[in-house]
Amino acid sequence: MLPLYEGRAETIEDIFFQGNIKFYPKPVPVLQVKRKAVISPNKLTISYRRFTKAKEGTQNIGVHIRIKAIEPWDTSVYKEKGFQLLKIISVWKNVHAKQITDQKSVGRKADRTMGAGGLFSGQAKGGSSESQIIERDVAYKVPKWSNHLFLLADGIAYPVDILSTKLNKGGDPSEGFGIARYGQEREVQHIFRIPVNSKNLALQFFDYTNKNIQIPLAGDIKLARGTGYPPGVVDKASASGLELGVVNKLLSKSDKILESKQKWSLLTMGMMGKSNIRKGNRGNIAQIDAKKYVWLEGHGGLDYPVSELNSRTRDLRFTPEYFSYEGVSFIVPDSLLNYRLAIRLGSKVSYMKLSEKSPTPPPKPFKSFIDGNVAQWHIYSITETNDGVLVDMGVQGSDPKKGIEIKPYRQIQLSAGNKIHKPDKNKTLSLAYGAKNVVVVPTKGTVRFVLAFNNTPEPTILRIQG
Repeated sequence: MLPLYEGRAETIEDIFFQGNIKFYPKPVPVLQVKRKAVISPNKLTISYRRFTKAKEGTQNIGVHIRIKAIEPWDTSVYKEKGFQLLKIISVWKNVHAKQITDQKSVGRKADRTMGAGGLFSGQAKGGSSESQIIERDVAYKVPKWSNHLFLLADGIAYPVDILSTKLNKGGDPSEGFGIARYGQEREVQHIFRIPVNSKNLALQFFDYTNKNIQIPLAGDIKLARGTGYPPGVVDKASASGLELGVVNKLLSKSDKILESKQKWSLLTMGMMGKSNIRKGNRGNIAQIDAKKYVWLEGHGGLDYPVSELNSRTRDLRFTPEYFSYEGVSFIVPDSLLNYRLAIRLGSKVSYMKLSEKSPTPPPKPFKSFIDGNVAQWHIYSITETNDGVLVDMGVQGSDPKKGIEIKPYRQIQLSAGNKIHKPDKNKTLSLAYGAKNVVVVPTKGTVRFVLAFNNTPEPTILRIQG
């Protein structure tokens, strides 16, 4: 019987493996898919490659920055109408020259491991006292991303977005960044929220100690920086080293039910601001507590506090040298037609007109009294509710040159039924025109607000503590 392998027929695979490739079957397409459309790449993600500074990088005394990639970063969860999310991947390198120093000044401690003392440290009696010169690395540090890194887009500076924390090497806006040794590199990723139609971009890094760095990324660098107020500003104001402007008002229905007899809307607007505050050659960020120092003044002098901020913090922040954008929202009644934005800057309250007509002043009070040389208090109405009363009141500073601040939840009380009642803070704050924690009274102006009191039958005396 012949061996089994001798009876096996020769196949095309045998011929191929013998080196005769002409017998190998040619591939035949089994399915052709017709492309419906050509997907065009995001223009901003490729435009930076034309800029030498972006690809090769640029530096100051302490750090070298180069752009590795720019990518759109978007999901349906984080989409915001009119804005896009852009991810910028950058590489940072410590280029700070090493510091030459005396080893003694480093503060080296004696090695006392296993009983070793001055003998092994060179400090024993009779040992060498000569100093030794050494080179030390100088660490480069960014204390806080939100204070130093911005994306300039068509004349407006946009800060690092909090969504950066969701990236693998994301730079948290509230945290810092460091590179310990000379020559060491670190990659970091940031997300910026900018308008969808942005054309001119530049990465701006503020470092007044070692020199600011600006890297062009798209379009015209001059248009990215901007000159003067951005377009679309409705009204302007300036005080205490800050330039402000209001843009793009948007009125939408509010999903909050505040009072059954009144319909409410959410009034959203953009604020442009640039800080001119400086300390020596350093520019400083202007930071304003929006819940405390920003409000909307409407018909009859009623004030509406800030409801929401797009920055997800309680502060409005405006950068030096370039205008930056902040969005604020207020819950207002549908019947509100005339209003203006009020913002306290230092000791001055500035107003920005948002409607063709100015809001009407407060009505004539039915009761007023003077609190020494500090303030004048007015009562406009006291309305009974199912479980208490609403006190509609106002306060005006007595000194025309000075504004005042009051804390209504601490200073104002109501006497009723032989008991002293404090305002119900939660109920008051649920009102669109309820008093804030701190009421700021401008010079030559009256601030009107409402306080809610619970279980107060037949109120008799309104008490105000200084």
